Amino acid sequence: MVADICTSAAKTVYFAGRPVQLRQFLFELGNRTCDKRYTVITGSHASTLTVDPKFAPEWDSLTKGAGITLRYAALAHPAAWAPGGGTNDASQEAYKEFSDLAAEFGPGSEHPIGPVSLVDSRTIVAYDSVTTAIAGIRNSTVGTVRMPTLPQVADG
Repeated sequence: MVADICTSAAKTVYFAGRPVQLRQFLFELGNRTCDKRYTVITGSHASTLTVDPKFAPEWDSLTKGAGITLRYAALAHPAAWAPGGGTNDASQEAYKEFSDLAAEFGPGSEHPIGPVSLVDSRTIVAYDSVTTAIAGIRNSTVGTVRMPTLPQVADG
C-alpha cells in the first residue's frame, strides 16, 4: 500500500483501522523510499500509540524527520469541562474534583501516580469511566438505584 501511496499525488491519507494496524501502517510509511510529506487522519484509537511499547521506538523517528503528521479525533475535549467552557454545573464540578485529585496525587505528592494532564483526552475519559463505576457500585450497595432521566443522560 505504501508504494502505491508514494506513486500517487496523495498528501493526505484517511486511515480507518485498529491501533495495531495503524501502528504497522505508520511504521511502513515511515520507512518509505519516496521523499514526500503526508498527513494521516484517523480516529481516536491513535491516542494509544504514545503508550504502545511496540511503537515507542518508532515514535521519535516519525515525529523527527519522517515527514508524517498524524491527526486524530480526541476521545474528549478538555474545553467541555474547563472553567467557563462546560455546559452545565456538573461539568464544572467534575473539572474541580479532577484538578484537585491531579494536584493531590501528581508528581511531588506523597503517593504520586505520575504526570497528569488536565487536557489529555484519555485521562478525561479514564476519570469519567472510574467516576461512573464508583457511582454504580455505591448505588448498588445502598440498595436504591435511581435510573437517570433522558435529559440527565444527555447532560451527563
